[in-house]
Amino acid sequence: MSIILFVCNMNSCIIGVIFFSSGKKRVQDNIVIATKLAAYPWRLTPGQFVNACKSSLDRMELEQIGIGQLHWSTANYAPFQEKPLWDGLVSMYDKGLVRAVGVSNYGPKQLEKIYSYLKDRGVPLCSAQVHNL
Repeated sequence: MSIILFVCNMNSCIIGVIFFSSGKKRVQDNIVIATKLAAYPWRLTPGQFVNACKSSLDRMELEQIGIGQLHWSTANYAPFQEKPLWDGLVSMYDKGLVRAVGVSNYGPKQLEKIYSYLKDRGVPLCSAQVHNL
C-alpha cells in the first residue's frame, strides 16, 4: 500500500524536514509525494514551469516528485498559456523530475484535451484531482 501526500507551496519545506530528519529514507518507498504547480501569469513557458518544479524539489530535498500536477486550467482566462504549461508537464516527465503528471480543477472538456495532448507525447495522465463543493 502506498500513501499519497499532496504538497502545496510553503508546506514543501516542512515535508522535506519531516522526511529527512528521521534519517529513514526507506519510508519513501511507501509514500508518493504529489505537488501542485500553479499556473501563475508569469509562468508563460515550459521552462518556467520546469523551474517551478525544480524549486519544489530543492525545498523538499528530493530528486524526484511522485506526481506533478498542474493546479488549474487557464483555458477560460488565458488560453494562450495552456499549451506551454502542458508542455512544461511533458518536460518535467521527460527530464525525470516527476514520475507521473496530473491535473487539478479541470473540467471534463479540458480534461479530455489534456489527456489527448499528453497521450500524443507519450506521457500518461495519472491523476485528476476534483473538488466537489
